[in-house]
Amino acid sequence: MIVTACALSGEEALALAKSARPDLALVDVELADEDGLALARSLIAQDPALRVVLISAYELEDVAELLGGCGASGFISKIALGKAAIEALSES
Repeated sequence: MIVTACALSGEEALALAKSARPDLALVDVELADEDGLALARSLIAQDPALRVVLISAYELEDVAELLGGCGASGFISKIALGKAAIEALSES
C-alpha cells in the first residue's frame, strides 16, 4: 500500500482524490471545521469506485447512527487504526 496524499481540508481532499485517483480514502468523522460524513458523501459522489473508510476517536457503537447512509465502505476507531487494519480493509 502506498500513501498518495494527505489533505488538510475537505476541498483539498476532493481535489487530491480527483487527481491522485486513490483506491482507498480514510476520512475522519470529526474534522476541525467540516463534516467528515459530508466529505465522505462528496468523495463517493465524485468517484463511486473510491472506497471511503471513516475513522474516529470514538468506537463504532458511539457513532453508528451517524454513519448510516453516507456510503462509506467501513469504519475503524483510531484506537484500532494501524497498518494491519488498513490493509485488511483494502484487501476486502
